[in-house]
Amino acid sequence: MLFYYQMGVIGLGRRKSKLTIERAKKIYQILSENKDGLATPTLFNIVLKEGIIREYSTLYQILKMLKEKGIIEQRSERGLAKWEVVKFVDLPTLEKIITS
Repeated sequence: MLFYYQMGVIGLGRRKSKLTIERAKKIYQILSENKDGLATPTLFNIVLKEGIIREYSTLYQILKMLKEKGIIEQRSERGLAKWEVVKFVDLPTLEKIITS
């Protein structure tokens, strides 16, 4: 357990699972189809309906990851977080960015 903690401290972190990568790609596709971006609750309803994600926290973690990778941007609109794509790439490139 200590070894894992030390890995996190030096920045190696955990690799993204295949499921997380696939979910991120689907979320990216949804956001890229909505040029004006989507509020988090609206996006959650879409991914829930499509069976991509069932928990709000999972969605938020993926959105945060995509934001940290420079793919999407978060802004506040009427007190709600709104997410929009700022870097348009094909899916294989997106996967490379996510896993790097």
